[in-house]
Amino acid sequence: MNIGTLIGRAVGRISKSWRTHPLLMGVMMGLTFNLSLLPALQPASRANADPAERAVAGPDVGIDGVYATQKHVWQSLFRSDWDSNNWTYPLDKEVVEPNDYSGANHLGERFTLRVSVWSPVNLNELDLTPEQKTWVHEHQVRTGGVIGTLTTEMGSVEVAGTAVRLVQDGIEDIRFLMEAEVPAAGLAIENAKIAQQWLDEANAEMEVARARADQAARELVEAAQAVQYAQQQVGNPNCQGCYDTYNQAVAQANAAYQIAVNAATTTKNALDAAAQVVYNAAVAAAQANQASCLLQAAAAKTLCTIGLIGCGFFVLGCLAICIAGFAAWVAVCISNYNAAMTAAQTTLAATLAANLAAYNAAITAASLTLNNAINAAAAALQACLAACGGAPAPIVPVRQAVQDTTEQ
Repeated sequence: MNIGTLIGRAVGRISKSWRTHPLLMGVMMGLTFNLSLLPALQPASRANADPAERAVAGPDVGIDGVYATQKHVWQSLFRSDWDSNNWTYPLDKEVVEPNDYSGANHLGERFTLRVSVWSPVNLNELDLTPEQKTWVHEHQVRTGGVIGTLTTEMGSVEVAGTAVRLVQDGIEDIRFLMEAEVPAAGLAIENAKIAQQWLDEANAEMEVARARADQAARELVEAAQAVQYAQQQVGNPNCQGCYDTYNQAVAQANAAYQIAVNAATTTKNALDAAAQVVYNAAVAAAQANQASCLLQAAAAKTLCTIGLIGCGFFVLGCLAICIAGFAAWVAVCISNYNAAMTAAQTTLAATLAANLAAYNAAITAASLTLNNAINAAAAALQACLAACGGAPAPIVPVRQAVQDTTEQ
């Protein structure tokens, strides 16, 4: 999907409703027949874009959709009525990085723009005419694509658009041009927090599983110790070796159990850490691709906008077609980003679940081994006592099998 195609679609829609937008009709006719402009709106890097990205079609935004979105976002943020002549969001300082930026609309109503993704456009790389280059230089234009959140005391809206800084009549003019509303899931938020939450939950489950297994082990050892204590009650010096052998077997079984639990814990932690590294790399790649995609959209939209400088740099009627193309392109960026993030999150969740399952299986196996070892030691003790003439030791009932420690 390239911006030339998006513009072509928009022109087709406008031609069906030109009576509603006579100014736009004139602008679009001029833009459509400017054969030197449309090819330039297709970034060269687009040819090397991911096939999946090229296959995704942008939404049918339409000029009416541009106006509807502008009005909806404004009414979600301010108590004042939306005015198409004052549709931009003036900022107190220039956008130069992901951060929070304050501003006020033309009526003095304050807002905050939280920039999550910032893709500055290198104007020197755009295919501008000499006249356009002169205009950009004289007005000291700087711009870039933005994905972020607009917030006021009335609410918040996730948006995409371009931030523009230029100088007019010696006065610096900085504005955010809101050009698309995006789903919150499309923002490049702190995804590491999501992964950390999953890790915390998995570790919490692991601790529960380990606590259950440890409780089972304690019960087994306590049962064994009850047998040892019985020796002091019945007292038979001739059978002391039986108890020494039993005590040593219990101690060895318990030590082996702890070694198995520690090994299972170490293995799970290492596997979880490796999964986190893979996830972080996938998140970084998704964010980089999103920023690159946004940069292409912002560059094409900037070229489209500068091509209409004679009409008015911040006039919504002039920019509506450029905005429609930008909004459609951003939708593709968001869709690709969401798909990549979903894949990364699904992979991480599956890996963590598999690691936890393996851990639980290892703990269960260790518990069963401990159970069997103590039962065998107890049986050997009784046989030894019988052989040496000692009284049978009172055996506290010991489970013949340990239940799955993950059961509630």
